[in-house]
Amino acid sequence: FFSSCNSMADKPLFSFGVVADVQHADVEDGLDFFCTTLRRYRGAATRLNEACKHFQEENVDFMVNLGDLIDGKSRTPSPETKDLTDEERASLIWENNLVPCFERNGFQFWNPKTSNEGRKFVHNVVGNHELYCFSRQNLAQKLFSNSNNNRHYYSFIPHPSFRIIILDSYDFSTLNGGSEETSAAFSFIENKNPNDIRANVDWFVGVEGVERRWVPFNGSIGDEQLVWLEEELQIAKKEDQKVIILSHCHLCEGVARPGSLAWNYDRVLSSLHHENCVVAVLNGHDHRHGYLQDNKKIHHWSVPSILESADGAHAVLDVYADRIEIQGGGEIDSFVWEL
Repeated sequence: FFSSCNSMADKPLFSFGVVADVQHADVEDGLDFFCTTLRRYRGAATRLNEACKHFQEENVDFMVNLGDLIDGKSRTPSPETKDLTDEERASLIWENNLVPCFERNGFQFWNPKTSNEGRKFVHNVVGNHELYCFSRQNLAQKLFSNSNNNRHYYSFIPHPSFRIIILDSYDFSTLNGGSEETSAAFSFIENKNPNDIRANVDWFVGVEGVERRWVPFNGSIGDEQLVWLEEELQIAKKEDQKVIILSHCHLCEGVARPGSLAWNYDRVLSSLHHENCVVAVLNGHDHRHGYLQDNKKIHHWSVPSILESADGAHAVLDVYADRIEIQGGGEIDSFVWEL
């Protein structure tokens, strides 16, 4: 089920590029949340541009960003931006430093109102750092060119035999933008975590295993989205489609550090298992490589972060009827998943 990649003669059904956790900001390098890993904030945009250029050269059909394209530090004022709001400062970084990486290499952000015929779209998964920087309405306009829809989950069909489902793992979270919803989310996880999660303290003290997921930088898939997901899986099953799931937070224990799990990962995973049509789940968020094939033969992959990789971190996935070949770039290795 998991082997090193080797060249095979047949042509893939479709191919796509993947990046995760770029977290670009125009600030000096610094350490991560645990003060153990160097984060290269400015250099992340350069690594992103290199990834997009590689995807263009490989002639992928589309590319995927698994969340956290921008870092929350993009709200930090400088002498030139001190009179702007936090969101305006982040917007400057987004438009001037990030969007050009895609556009100069022939990619554009997905627009649900535009046909994808002849276009190379970027499909964006929502991460916590996007929500640190932007309201949901403004984020929808930036990611999907659609300011009238605050829903950040959808599906598309890259080939008649495959369906890709993009989930919003911050559907219910402390970051969802409404004061009542935010308060409800804080109250919900305060009952799960003994630490003061509203303060700038170590939220993991005395918390072990999957209980470490109850922190503000995670979230959950809401009830309405779960119903939609189950309907999508039923349709895929009926149409004999294999399904690839994209989510920022992780949906299976053991793939990555438990502090990266969605709050209701177990409920979502149960839904993924039910129709027996999901073949792979791709996540960002943890910043480290992680892999697990669960008891329903679903491949779960935690994609490494560009932000913390000196040589870049990106991959091209060539999707066949019976396998997915991952062609690694930068610090990502190459390997094959049998389906």
